[in-house]
Amino acid sequence: MDALELLFGRYVLLATAVEDGKQAVTPAAMLATLRQHCGVVPSEVVIEVACPPHDLWLTFSMEEKCSEVLLSSMKIKCCWHWIQFSRWCRMVRAQPGALKYKSKLGFQGLPNQAWTTASVKDVLK
Repeated sequence: MDALELLFGRYVLLATAVEDGKQAVTPAAMLATLRQHCGVVPSEVVIEVACPPHDLWLTFSMEEKCSEVLLSSMKIKCCWHWIQFSRWCRMVRAQPGALKYKSKLGFQGLPNQAWTTASVKDVLK
């Protein structure tokens, strides 16, 4: 997960539509806005709808373009929404809390040589 966070943290942004607008932000509208304001071309970014649907994931092919777009957070509008950009991290929308129910995790089919404390801790990370 650490390697994934290191990779995604440099190339992936979450774009959030901040205020109520007249229409939803679509990937095509976001691409047009990024092209106009940041010079991003379609070959440099993949835009996917996130959950909730007014958010978008932007995956860039170059770290420089990702950083450039991040600097335009809350400075551009798309579909009448101010757009907030944030870097991807594993804690996106996470909040600390206690589980209501006890959970059990099982490792079935794990070979005998894999049953070490270190390997099980690695899986839990």
